[in-house]
Amino acid sequence: MGSWPKSDCLKIGIGLGVASKYLLTFPKVKSLTTVELDKDVVITQKQVNPIEDDRHSILNANGLYYAYQTKKTFDFVFLDFYSHIDEDTLPQIADMVEACRRVLRRKGKIIGWLDRYTPEKYAKVFMGMFE
Repeated sequence: MGSWPKSDCLKIGIGLGVASKYLLTFPKVKSLTTVELDKDVVITQKQVNPIEDDRHSILNANGLYYAYQTKKTFDFVFLDFYSHIDEDTLPQIADMVEACRRVLRRKGKIIGWLDRYTPEKYAKVFMGMFE
């Protein structure tokens, strides 16, 4: 995040909270809002890998709906709501990218994780979504 001012970040999907904890290691992160659809995942994450940081908040909600309904804006969005990338998940990821562009501040960035085992044809489409 270099010389940027303090940043507000959005993460769609929590998993076990590893990426959320990593994002919070950056001193330029002012806030991290994580949106997770599955209540059981939220409960498990809090039990297995609690995040003790006042800058972090977890919302049990649908990330797509949140992105279309919130009035908040963000400097950085990290997508972490899918388990793999293929012909079935690419349309869902594309929908989420489009929704999250609504909440992105000027010069903000959206990214998602890409498994190194993702077939090249899907990886190219995926990477093209963030250009």
